[in-house]
Amino acid sequence: MMWITRVGAEWAKRMLFTGQLISGKKAESIGLISECCSESELDQRVEDLAMHIAAVPKNQLAMSKLVVNNAVDLQGLPQSQMLATLFDGIARHSPEGVAFKKRSEKVGFKRAVQERDSGQPIFPEVSKKFHRFEDSDPSRQSKL
Repeated sequence: MMWITRVGAEWAKRMLFTGQLISGKKAESIGLISECCSESELDQRVEDLAMHIAAVPKNQLAMSKLVVNNAVDLQGLPQSQMLATLFDGIARHSPEGVAFKKRSEKVGFKRAVQERDSGQPIFPEVSKKFHRFEDSDPSRQSKL
């Protein structure tokens, strides 16, 4: 999960848990993107950056890339990406995932995503309730 290494655990959780959109300026300020610019400036900014990188000797670029990628790997990114892929597959086949697919087919993907990210409960009719352990222990119920 690249977000964790880019923005930290707190912002990664906030974005994953809420689905809230953020502006380009906010994405830049939290480190999700390198730079934010207007659409009219984009092509020139990309061209300037590419030309600047192209001026660096290839062997230095290769070594620098290896060092940075190795450091990211040591932080656990490959393992996080593997788990994210596995959990994505599981989530798609959960009761909520199947309900989301059906809702997307009925109202369209864009609207289904808007509903999912609205902050309202998502498919409460198919979701299992969280088990509260204190509900299972009569001695703890009186302390609540």
